[in-house]
Amino acid sequence: MLLQKLDMLCTKIDVKEKKDSKEQYLMISLLDLGSGDVFDILEKDLEMIKNVVPMNKYKVNLKLSSSKYGLNLSIDSIGDSLGGI
Repeated sequence: MLLQKLDMLCTKIDVKEKKDSKEQYLMISLLDLGSGDVFDILEKDLEMIKNVVPMNKYKVNLKLSSSKYGLNLSIDSIGDSLGGI
C-alpha cells in the first residue's frame, strides 16, 4: 500500500553499522505533522542522506508492505522540501 504526499518532519538521521557484517545503513526518524506519530525507518541506500536534512519538512511517499516479521514501512520517495522549522 502506498501512502502518498504526507507532510513529514525529518527529526534525525543516524548512520548505523551491523555488528556481524559491518555493513552501514541509515536510521531516519520522521514525524508525521498531521497525526504526531514518529516513525523510525531503516534505509539501506546511503545516498538518501544527501536528499534529507534533519529538522526540515518534506512531502514523503511511504510504502507499507507485509514481510516475514510483520509490517514493513519504507520510504518510496521524498518530494520537495517545505522548509525548516
